[in-house]
Amino acid sequence: MYCQVLKKLGCTIVYVDVDKENGLPDEQKVLSSGAQVLILYESCGSLALKYNRETTYAEKVTYANLKILEDVSEAIGGFYGEEYVPGDWGDAVISSFEDNNVVSCAGGAAFAVKKDYVQALRSYVKGNSEENEGEETESEPVVFSGDYIRMTDLNASLGAVQLQNLDSNCERSRKICQRYTQKLMQTRHKAFGLTLVDFNSSASCFAVFLDSKPEDSIKFAARNGIPLIRTFKDSICSVYEGDLFADFPNSAAYYFRTVSFPVYPFLKDTEIDLIAKVIGHLL
Repeated sequence: MYCQVLKKLGCTIVYVDVDKENGLPDEQKVLSSGAQVLILYESCGSLALKYNRETTYAEKVTYANLKILEDVSEAIGGFYGEEYVPGDWGDAVISSFEDNNVVSCAGGAAFAVKKDYVQALRSYVKGNSEENEGEETESEPVVFSGDYIRMTDLNASLGAVQLQNLDSNCERSRKICQRYTQKLMQTRHKAFGLTLVDFNSSASCFAVFLDSKPEDSIKFAARNGIPLIRTFKDSICSVYEGDLFADFPNSAAYYFRTVSFPVYPFLKDTEIDLIAKVIGHLL
């Protein structure tokens, strides 16, 4: 979706590989890319942190203060210690509410910008609305009310309820992931994303970086009634026309060999036990 919009706007898109430690854009590759704006999509709830071996503490990846659009759709609800939470990186922050995100309310999104950008955003939206005046559109024109765009009442109500229970739902999901992790440690496979002490993921999914072909594990899970999916099947890697392994080796490995197990705060104990058992016997 981001690529479609950026191409429509006439932007030049620069692709970079991800970091092995956090699965997010590699800091040095971003800085050497010549890009002016970074889209930081926090896949599977991972955050842009790096481990400092000298101090033994985690540090924030700053990307040399590039302008950052931070997408927290899969990360909202996570945190590292008392220092970092999703949204700390972005000049603009977006969270979509689709069915596969932490907060889901049948579509819609929340978009926030730092104070310095509010007036510029309002002017841009107002200008586009005036240009399109009189044209037939599929939806109502975007209208600003205060510092936010209104969602429909139904979507907003669903989202508000989930946000009110965000902490408890994420805590429940984290406990489920802890159970999965215990079983995963019995295999040769690894969890995707940050594994730092004091990092608490949003637990939007349980992503596993396989040391085998994902097709075998997907078939094995299906025989036990577990819907196992390829985590990044719809990522930009799926439409990249070059040599993925040569140009972006880390991304390529994650794209082809990462799968996700379901994590829902309302899973029954029997369902959690079954999924954990499958994880412990991954092929």
